[in-house]
Amino acid sequence: MTEVEIDCENFAGSLTKLLRLLLDSELDIFALRLEHVVEQVVQAIMDAHTPLAVDEAGTHLVLCSTMLRLKSRRLLPVEDLRQTEASLHADDPALLSIVQGLTYESYREVVDMLENLAAESALLSPRGVVAYEALPSAGGSLQKVSLLTLVAAFEQAMRLRQPMVLEVSRPACTLAWGMSYVRQTIEAQGRVEFSCVFPLACSRLEIVMIFLGLLELVRLGEVLLRDDAAACYLESREAGQVA
Repeated sequence: MTEVEIDCENFAGSLTKLLRLLLDSELDIFALRLEHVVEQVVQAIMDAHTPLAVDEAGTHLVLCSTMLRLKSRRLLPVEDLRQTEASLHADDPALLSIVQGLTYESYREVVDMLENLAAESALLSPRGVVAYEALPSAGGSLQKVSLLTLVAAFEQAMRLRQPMVLEVSRPACTLAWGMSYVRQTIEAQGRVEFSCVFPLACSRLEIVMIFLGLLELVRLGEVLLRDDAAACYLESREAGQVA
């Protein structure tokens, strides 16, 4: 059933909850202006966009009339009020069933929503979580182990453990390495374009050492550099080919 929301000075919530608080004397009915409550209920019933069904409208009107009846009874003297408060629920079993039904529907909606959230969360799992079915079985009950036994086993494991040593070697990029790389490249290809001497995947240090090795070979006369119209080429002097 559609709930009608009430918003007034001392209360904000559904009409069913408001009536429940009034019946349980948790909220003073004289702290409310029932005129405003009834106006909001009528506006909800006559809403042009989402009007209430006939049965729902009748139920909410019964709830409003019950609040008016409750307020009128509270105007009676104290002795009469004590006698009539006990008979308020008993005189209207239909009203009590309506309130209980609305309360049950409200709780039922919350339960359904929580069940849907639980079903959705069951489909999700954090990264790296192993399914329960995939976990290995214990293979039997654990024997009683003392703390001293665990400490002794830990010390033995530490003695048997080999320390991990990481050796950081110095880079092999030296001037001699750069000269050797240029010699091997020219011997393999014969005539090499200057930009093709440097490998595609290399570090800055390797590029610098290759360039310095090339300059040293040019100074020693082992490599010739020739400027073509399109690019600069290099080759060994022994090949005798000048580009």
